[in-house]
Amino acid sequence: MASRNRRGSLLRDNMSALLLLVTLKVSPLIEKVSDHKDFRKLLRTRTNVLVLFTSAAPSGDSHLKLLSDVAQALKGQGTIAWVNCGDSEGRKLCKKVKVNPSSKPGGAELLHYKDGTFHTEYSRPATFKSMVAFLKDPSGPPLWEENPEAKDIVHIETEKDFRKLLKKEERPVLLMFYAPWCGVCKRMQPIFQQAATETKGRYVSLSTAAAL
Repeated sequence: MASRNRRGSLLRDNMSALLLLVTLKVSPLIEKVSDHKDFRKLLRTRTNVLVLFTSAAPSGDSHLKLLSDVAQALKGQGTIAWVNCGDSEGRKLCKKVKVNPSSKPGGAELLHYKDGTFHTEYSRPATFKSMVAFLKDPSGPPLWEENPEAKDIVHIETEKDFRKLLKKEERPVLLMFYAPWCGVCKRMQPIFQQAATETKGRYVSLSTAAAL
């Protein structure tokens, strides 16, 4: 009888998770994990895993929508998983890995696992660009626009944005083209940041890593 009740509870949890995934149109590339053995297998077979732990299913709404897009962009380069600590099986898993998302803002926590072990808590901006950059290089530096000292620089993504800004901007423009991997560019960034701050209001300082 107890075994039957447990199977019934597990079935309800799985159905609830499935209905949530369908409702949110979450990418099938996001792996829903609730069993500790499956979680260990995931970490054993994947080398670059970002896991969303939520205190309840609704807590992951906004994160799951964003992570669906990230998962789509990262096919073959990283894995995104979701653990709902609010259902019966997920609660056991979260307890075993000592994760308590209910103590976090919004009831959600993002943790990264690298080569089978915990690597770091994801603390960078919850944006598509930042998450993709992080998963492509989990040990690499943050994007330049994530640096608080670069707050006076306008970071341009596309040629369309660049032309739009030039059309409406009447002030002189300082523009720095750079590549994230470029050592010389990295050494120049603090200088450009200082120039942007010192000329704020008189000039507009732009940076772009895109090929305009």
